[in-house]
Amino acid sequence: MKIILASKSERRRKLLRDAGYQVTVVEPDASEEIPKGERDPHKITILLARRKAESVRKKAKKGIVLGADTVTFYNGEVIGKPSDENDAVRILKKLSGTTHSVITGICIIDAKTGKTLSGSVQTTVIMRNVSEEGILRYVKSGKYAGACGAYKLQEKDDPFVEQIRGSYTNVVGLPLELLTDMLGRFEKWKV
Repeated sequence: MKIILASKSERRRKLLRDAGYQVTVVEPDASEEIPKGERDPHKITILLARRKAESVRKKAKKGIVLGADTVTFYNGEVIGKPSDENDAVRILKKLSGTTHSVITGICIIDAKTGKTLSGSVQTTVIMRNVSEEGILRYVKSGKYAGACGAYKLQEKDDPFVEQIRGSYTNVVGLPLELLTDMLGRFEKWKV
């Protein structure tokens, strides 16, 4: 199946290609501003995913457009991507030694018909206690950039994540289980 990915994320692109999808990337032109007063991470991620998908749908004549957005949720706070190194250090110190959630919203749109389907998934992450020295070393490496919660899950010997309860690919950047389910429902609608 061909997918038009409304994202700059290399990790999302790789996950899709590794899962066997043909992927075309079109960078979205959409606001990532969270509406004032909105605190529900599921609603936030779905709204942002929809904005991304809709911005790319305007450029596409046909195909399935996929938008996705991921946030970290801890202690009632929605945590997105860090703005700089200092913000990354602050976020990682806050999350060190905690159990928190990673939530991704997905929106798929048939570019031709405008049919839309959205959903979200939540994964629980148990993070190791990481020393300040370890956090600083990680941030200086630049690996935090563009990652919600200021960390990217490593395939081997992850310095932060001790355990994942739920979708592994959600924590990487795109919950493939949810996407597969949604694409299956989407195909049934077309019949």
